[in-house]
Amino acid sequence: MQLNANMLFVYLTILFTCYGQLILKWRLIDLGRTNPSFNGNFSSILSLLFDPFVLSGLGAAFFAALSWMYALTKFPLSKIYPLVSFSFLIVLVFSALFFNESVSKTNLIGCLVIVLGTYLAVR
Repeated sequence: MQLNANMLFVYLTILFTCYGQLILKWRLIDLGRTNPSFNGNFSSILSLLFDPFVLSGLGAAFFAALSWMYALTKFPLSKIYPLVSFSFLIVLVFSALFFNESVSKTNLIGCLVIVLGTYLAVR
């Protein structure tokens, strides 16, 4: 696959997707820590819609969708879809760094297999 400016939209899709997931997790953790009445029910989660960071995460999901739609007009789906799997590795690393989530050898090996598979799939 040729690298060009159109690939930027594939990378933006991955970036926006990861950002949105990490921000939403951060805000849910923070809300649970600061608001003892938060129990994860629908109305509690709905109240998060007014949180500026949650809105930015939802906005990122929207921009990820737009970037993806553009990328789909420029590349075969079978060539670019495997690249989205890099989000697994990115979220794994940042979840460990920011949320102190444990990363087992199995997690790490699995992500490395995904990266290798992605490389082979898009060659």
